[in-house]
Parts: sequence; C-alpha cells; structure tokens
Amino acid sequence: MSSNTVDRNNRVESQIPRIFNKYIKECNAGQWLKFIRILGLSEHDIQNHRMGNDMYEWKYRMLDRWKMVVGNRTDVQYEAYLKEALDEIDLRTPSNLQYDYSTLNQNKRFAQVAYNFIDRHSSNFLSIMNEQLHEYDIRHLKDEHHDNNLEMMYQMILKLQKSQRMSNEEMENFFSQNHNRSV
Repeated sequence: MSSNTVDRNNRVESQIPRIFNKYIKECNAGQWLKFIRILGLSEHDIQNHRMGNDMYEWKYRMLDRWKMVVGNRTDVQYEAYLKEALDEIDLRTPSNLQYDYSTLNQNKRFAQVAYNFIDRHSSNFLSIMNEQLHEYDIRHLKDEHHDNNLEMMYQMILKLQKSQRMSNEEMENFFSQNHNRSV
C-alpha cells in the first residue's frame, strides 16, 4: 500500500496532512518540544513559529517547517523520520536518523546530548545548574516553565550555553565533564 493515493485524474495526492496529524496526536504534549528538537529543528525556528493558543496549528506549522528544511522526500520517508524520532523519545534509545542537511544533524545531536544529560542527572540537575547560572535566571525559568519540568531543564541548558557563550561542541564538553557526577 502506497502512502500516496491516486485521484481520478491520476495525480498523486500527498498523505502529509494525515501523517502530521497522526504524530501530533501520538506525541504527548509534554514531549512535543523534545520530539521537534530530535527531528533537528532549531530553537530559532521553534520560537519564530510559536503563535497564539492554537497548539494543534503550532505543532502542524513546526512539522511543516521541518519538512521544508528536510527537503523533497516521499511521504514514506517523512513518516519514517517521524517514527524514528518518536521511537527515540518513547524507547530512550538514540536514533540513527541522518539528514542530507548538516544543520539538522547538528541540532539533532545537540538535543540528543542535552536530553541524555537531563535524563542522567534529573535528580541533581538543579544543583548543577545552581553552580552555573544566576539565581534569578533559574527562578525565572522555573516560573516560566512550571508546568513542564523537562522544558524548564532544557531551557536552563540553553541559558547556560548563551550566558557562557558556548558553542554546541563546548556544551558537549560540559556534558562530558559532568557526565559522571553523582547525586
């Protein structure tokens, strides 16, 4: 069975709306940003497409932006990318997903390493961040993301990266240096 359907005029009709709808429904709300980051979308794209209170529309626009960045693929390929990213979140195992576009791969790699650090240090994450960030920044991020602990921790990592002016590679070194830190 093809992921595309042929209409009466022998035109191939994309199944992208159905595919996007499926993954918008399957990915729980608390994991959405992790999902879109694992797909490789940049923080810039995420923030630029944030709009209003219509979460479905925002999620659809995120997937549409990701599709544009990935480039021309078949519906089957797009769905395989989405499945692999969702499986990575659900199964907590890194995917082997590779894009032709290096920036997507770099964004994906950073997200994977950051979320791995968060998972590994969830019990002592705040004590690590208290050593790195100003108290005001931590309090502000806690208030702003009080309903999503995972997003709060990811935003702290981004704040650390920005305040210390660290590249993705330098952040990965920071994660490595703190990798074996005990609770």
